[in-house]
Amino acid sequence: TATVVEAGADRLFIPDALGVISPHGMHTLVASLRKIASIPIEVHCHNDFGLAVANSIAAVEAGATVVEVIVNGMDPERCGIAPMDEVVMALELLYGVDTGIKTEQLTGLSKLHERLTRMHVAVNKPIVGPRAFNYRVAAEGRQTTEPTRDHFYSSPKVVPFDPALVGNTRVFMLGKYSGLNEVSQQLDALGVTVTDAQLERLVQLVRERGAATKQPIDDEELRHLAQVVAGSSLVPALR
Repeated sequence: TATVVEAGADRLFIPDALGVISPHGMHTLVASLRKIASIPIEVHCHNDFGLAVANSIAAVEAGATVVEVIVNGMDPERCGIAPMDEVVMALELLYGVDTGIKTEQLTGLSKLHERLTRMHVAVNKPIVGPRAFNYRVAAEGRQTTEPTRDHFYSSPKVVPFDPALVGNTRVFMLGKYSGLNEVSQQLDALGVTVTDAQLERLVQLVRERGAATKQPIDDEELRHLAQVVAGSSLVPALR
């Protein structure tokens, strides 16, 4: 390493080309290089074992100042490298590092990448996935009282951070544990109006359908169930 620096290198590059290093190993390697070299250290972490983000963060902890990332983690080779959105938000929110990235554009960038490459992320992909901020009532245990608006829309226990920070949105999964508040909120978002009595009946239908299908109630089905309680449609058959 000393020879490389003396030869005029302006950066040390550590490529985990096979994705086989562990976070501990990466931290140890970077820390040892940091002790003998003052030039910037850059890492390139493949995701073959699902450790690209962890290895990238471990490298930064140990003194690396450059991390190679890619939108949605979708490098054409094998399992790709560290996804930009996950590395950026981990550094920003968990380590207080100012990356200089306009984080509110991350989800839009992810969607643009999907359209251009036709390579789609998992629906539950952290940070930018369409279901990354979904929340199901009683996911941590059944609630015996009707939840308040503040609980769902303000409590840090629901999601780790405001999805607006990355240009994403929070979606509530309606189903067998849903109550008046979240059903009402989703109706408001859809521009659907029902009476108080119809809302109570609608909540009952949502719970019954959720229990029977073991699937969340999507917007289309919620609209249809609202029509049912209003008397303008029949209860749909179970899918």
